[in-house]
Amino acid sequence: MQLDRMRRRRIFARMDQILPPKLTDLELEALRLVAAHPATRHIPYRVQSRLKDIGYAKEVLGGIVLTDDGLRRIAIDREHVRTFVEADASR
Repeated sequence: MQLDRMRRRRIFARMDQILPPKLTDLELEALRLVAAHPATRHIPYRVQSRLKDIGYAKEVLGGIVLTDDGLRRIAIDREHVRTFVEADASR
């Protein structure tokens, strides 16, 4: 009985992890663009709205800037790409 409870706890403990939302290539590129040039106004409204809704960007003085979560997402994406390239190069 106790072993069964321990198994359930282990299974459900993994379910607590929250995965980052999937982003389109356009949304990822917009994140990178805003990180490099926060004052840019060339990002489509739909993309700006989505980035704000998921908490990666916010509006400040009429412009869009990244939040800490947005900056983390760029870092995660960069690390993922670097790992993929290194694995591909080792073949």
